Amino acid sequence: MTRKTGASRESKALCDPKDRSLAGVQSPIGATGFVAEDLWQKVMSDFGTHVNEENLEPYYQDLGDKSLSNGNLVERVLKIVAKLASP
Repeated sequence: MTRKTGASRESKALCDPKDRSLAGVQSPIGATGFVAEDLWQKVMSDFGTHVNEENLEPYYQDLGDKSLSNGNLVERVLKIVAKLASP
C-alpha cells in the first residue's frame, strides 16, 4: 500500500529555489500546519526571493500565526489578494 504525504507537485515546486514559475503567488498558510507550515517557513526565510513584494510581508507573517482564527486568516489572504490586484 502506498502512503500519500499530502505534498502536491505545486508544493514541491515551492520548495525548489531554482523554480521561479510560481514566484509572486506563493501564499502558504503556515498556521494550518503540516506541509503548508513547512512551505510558509521557506517563503518567510527568504521572503524577497519568493514573493518580492516587501509591503506584503506583515500579512504573510500573520499567515503563520496559529493563534489567529480562521476568519482572521481569511482576512489576511484577502488583503494580500487586494494588494496584488491593485495597480
